[in-house]
Amino acid sequence: MKYHLNFLVFLLFSVTTAFGQAVEIRVADIGAGMATVTKLPTGEVIVYDAGLHDNFMPTLRGMVPNKVIDLMILSHNDADHIGSVVAISQEFKVKSIVFSEYRGDVCERDSRKTYCKTMDAIRQMELEGTKVTRVTNSTPIPETVLLKVGEATVTYLCGFDNPDALWTFKSSDRPSKPRNAISLVVRLDYGNHSVLYCGDAVGKLEKSEDCVYTEKYLLEKVRPDLLDADIILAPHHGADNGSCNGFIKAVKPEYVIFSAGSEHGHPRLTTVDRYLSNGIKIGNIFRTDRGDDEEKYRKKEWAEGRITDCIDLPFDDDISISLPFGEKATVAYINPKGCACGSKKNEEH
Repeated sequence: MKYHLNFLVFLLFSVTTAFGQAVEIRVADIGAGMATVTKLPTGEVIVYDAGLHDNFMPTLRGMVPNKVIDLMILSHNDADHIGSVVAISQEFKVKSIVFSEYRGDVCERDSRKTYCKTMDAIRQMELEGTKVTRVTNSTPIPETVLLKVGEATVTYLCGFDNPDALWTFKSSDRPSKPRNAISLVVRLDYGNHSVLYCGDAVGKLEKSEDCVYTEKYLLEKVRPDLLDADIILAPHHGADNGSCNGFIKAVKPEYVIFSAGSEHGHPRLTTVDRYLSNGIKIGNIFRTDRGDDEEKYRKKEWAEGRITDCIDLPFDDDISISLPFGEKATVAYINPKGCACGSKKNEEH
């Protein structure tokens, strides 16, 4: 009887432990850009995109006190996605990096030299032992597993280094559209939960609902079950050239997150409307620029939560995603009370 009692206690402890574990994801409010950190229950840390300037560092320091990042994925090389890489390389040990070297213009056009400094930092990390994977149009192949630990799996869905070999762009599209279209898109699975990280993936043309570029590639090349996800970090901050109807229908998300700031009019009203028309509840749509009111884009930007003349400041709208094993996912603002507004004079992003 004692043996059976001990066995039951062990079984109860094991089940409780498994169901008490969770993947924790933070979508950082770094202004106009994207930066995320994901912590697995076993302690591993994944960084997907590294934000604008050094704005990501406070969040990263708070969530990764041991200063070790197991996997860093850079969706593409715009400054608002790689801005903190140099600072990270100086303060954290990064075990593995996956990225594309494609930029599409020269360093001299970047006043802050963010791209060139980032490439230098990655080369130095490689010399110091970081495993570096440089994406090409053919490697890694879609559906490659980048990391698997326990119940957590990170799967590579797409990424490119030469957009001109795949797609035709208009002169008016350059250089931004090809630079965004190469974005690395990955998927995280944990238990019965799934999240898509989409960078600045491009998926539609203006005044057309056809799926194109990155999203068309995903629909054609990736198994449907790997696109079907509970949560999507929406392509290109909610710009109208992402999140085509076909892609939204394939993903079928329950939650949508727009990583945006007080610049560029993101997320677009037209983009949000596509998600709403596909059944996503308005209460399940989150943005890192609550209250934002951009005069230039007032008619185009999604108006939910708008505060008149508010220039949304960074750092107040971090979004927390919790994926408990065997339980329902939760998505919430770290600061539920609302946003901090500035004026055009002190706008920093």
